[in-house]
Amino acid sequence: MTTIDGRIPVAGLRQVTPPTVDLKTAGPERWAAMHEAMGRLSEPSPAEIAAQIARQRAEKVHTVYRVNGEIIGTHQHNGWTTFAANGDGRARGDAEAMGQARGLSGDALNDFVADQIAAGLTRKYGSALSVETYRNAADAPTVGSIHDAMVGKAASAHGGMQDARFGGTEAGGSLGYATQRIAFDPEILALMNGVNSR
Repeated sequence: MTTIDGRIPVAGLRQVTPPTVDLKTAGPERWAAMHEAMGRLSEPSPAEIAAQIARQRAEKVHTVYRVNGEIIGTHQHNGWTTFAANGDGRARGDAEAMGQARGLSGDALNDFVADQIAAGLTRKYGSALSVETYRNAADAPTVGSIHDAMVGKAASAHGGMQDARFGGTEAGGSLGYATQRIAFDPEILALMNGVNSR
């Protein structure tokens, strides 16, 4: 049987065709409504970007994974994981699905996922792997401090990332990234899908 990602049988898939809008026949009121809706799309301000970065960096780490003393990844109390190499994080999704199948949720699921990741990394790295677990979030380091140690990055004021390995903040070597925010209100979605909500 052909599968996707070794789990989803291709025979079980079905094609979904979203509704389309024929812009050639759209009347002026439709164009005006679409233009108005698109005008409500906006990018976050520098202050909003800085606040989001601060919130993300303040999250607490649940587990830190190290190989030969170097941090290769983290699992957070909010359920997110981050790895320096994509290949190290592959087991995370499987671990969550396995925990949910066992009826786990909340802290129990988070603990299970962190432990399953550790087991997978132990099979890969053996005795070179060390694991630090902070079951109590109050005692845990922040994501920002661990990620800075892991990859040498710190958030800049404009929302990009500064990487000490590629010039850092002193040399102005910014690895900036674009951010976008879209206000998905029902009217915009209706217009995009060809439904006249007026």
